[in-house]
Amino acid sequence: MTDQPGRHRLPADAAERITAARERGASFEAIARDFGVSFATVRNKAIGLGVHTVVPRRRFTPEEDAIIRADYLAHVDIAITAAKLGRSWGAVRQRIFHYMKTCSSRAGHRGAGGCCGNTARRCSITALLRTRRRARSRNW
Repeated sequence: MTDQPGRHRLPADAAERITAARERGASFEAIARDFGVSFATVRNKAIGLGVHTVVPRRRFTPEEDAIIRADYLAHVDIAITAAKLGRSWGAVRQRIFHYMKTCSSRAGHRGAGGCCGNTARRCSITALLRTRRRARSRNW
């Protein structure tokens, strides 16, 4: 194998050192700094060694979507819906924002002028999320 310029190589004992460091609780960032390589290089090596397993993303089910839609239409706080589903506030907010748009236009929520470029009124979902975000930040 030819050595490519600009590429960092892991030392020969990298497997043992990564395994030992992960058992001590070291982060991938710290291990990468020690080796002088990127976070991704160390993480991929750990996955290859079986030291680290990739957690698959949990997809939203149709039942969860129905709960989110019902809670959204009933003006239930996003934090309550998230707790009900065992999801983060951000995940539920993104699900509402990206998949449950009330806008009928194909343009969606793009543009500074509001929903579908209409400057006279903002889309109801965008306005509601903005209001909830402001209320949430005031409670901190």
